[in-house]
Amino acid sequence: MDINEIQAQTRSMRALYVEDDNEVRQQTAKILKLFFHQVIDCGDAQEGIEKFKASKAGIVFTDINMPGINGLEMIERIKQIDPLVKTVIFSAHDESKFFTKAISIGVDGYILKPFTTEDLLSVLEKITQ
Repeated sequence: MDINEIQAQTRSMRALYVEDDNEVRQQTAKILKLFFHQVIDCGDAQEGIEKFKASKAGIVFTDINMPGINGLEMIERIKQIDPLVKTVIFSAHDESKFFTKAISIGVDGYILKPFTTEDLLSVLEKITQ
C-alpha cells in the first residue's frame, strides 16, 4: 500500500493526539494532519479523555509518560467508552512492561520515538486494512 492509498483510507477519520511535550506535539500533529480530516491535540490524558468523549475520534495517538494519568491508563478508559477505537502509542520506551500492558489492553500500534514517516505509514497501513 502506498501513501496515497493510506491517505484515502484515513482522510475521513478524526484523530486524537495526546502528548505533554508541546514542541513534539506541534511537530507530530503537523504530520498527522497529512493523513486525517481532523487532528485534535491536547497536552494530558485527562483532557484527552474529555476531548475523546466530545469528538468520537476514530483513532487515538498518545505518549505513554505524561503527568497524572499515563497514556496506557487513558487508552484503557477510552476503550471502555468505545472498544473499537484504534489506538497507537508513541514512546521513547521499549521496555517489555510497556509492551505487555499495551498488548493486554488491545493497543493497535506502537511507534518508538524518534520515529520516521515510514514507521507511521507502516502502523497506519496495518490499522486501515
